Amino acid sequence: MFTLPLFRSLSLALALVTGSASLAAALPSSNRLGDYTNNSRGNRHIDWMVVDSDQQGLNCRLASTFQPRDRRDDVINRLLNVSYKANVPAWQSVARFRRGERLKVETGNMAQQIIVFDNRNKPWFPVMLNESEVRQGATPRYCLIRANRQFIQPVP
Repeated sequence: MFTLPLFRSLSLALALVTGSASLAAALPSSNRLGDYTNNSRGNRHIDWMVVDSDQQGLNCRLASTFQPRDRRDDVINRLLNVSYKANVPAWQSVARFRRGERLKVETGNMAQQIIVFDNRNKPWFPVMLNESEVRQGATPRYCLIRANRQFIQPVP
């Protein structure tokens, strides 16, 4: 016969196991090419970790036409303009993130993931730079990282 403390322990263990299983299921998944492209309502995810194996780090890019003090909404709206398909890989790298570094990805209204598609239809996430990175000169507040499992993975 179960005693009350033992029953509580088993209930807690079961809740933790089933809770972690549902949490893993809630993390964004990539398509067969490794790209994170799901931006349907309710599927936003903010916390990501760099998994890029490049010793130089993961480049975060932004065109020089975007000014460091541009308002967030102005930059995001210009990037999301359907007719604007830029060659993002050719943009300058304004920041680099090391393997294991955690990033905050910008999300939109109505719980949507913001995804910018380049001229090759590859997805990119806007990343918010922290204040120390912004203070190191004329660095913008946001830049784009490639939204692919080769470079980043979602963190619970």
